[in-house]
Amino acid sequence: MQGNSQFKVIIVGAGVTGLTLAHCLAKAGINFVLLDKGVVAPRFGTTITLQPHGCRILHQLGCLDAVLAKCDTMGGAHCRDATGKSFASNDFFGVIRKL
Repeated sequence: MQGNSQFKVIIVGAGVTGLTLAHCLAKAGINFVLLDKGVVAPRFGTTITLQPHGCRILHQLGCLDAVLAKCDTMGGAHCRDATGKSFASNDFFGVIRKL
């Protein structure tokens, strides 16, 4: 591109990638619109586990501390069927914390 061309980026999907791109564009001062088929985030079933590489990226984006401040430590894991009934569970994270 030449000169001071202004453009608007259209981001389709408000998943992890879309939201990350929106964050980066906002920090760069680039105009964008974020589109998603959903209206709001679901109230349940939304666990995100932060692995080392993901934490590195969040640190590079300048938002790791803010994300960690909103996190809860995972105590256990439950597998549930479509009705919400638990059919398997474990305390893997509790065991790891004891090591």
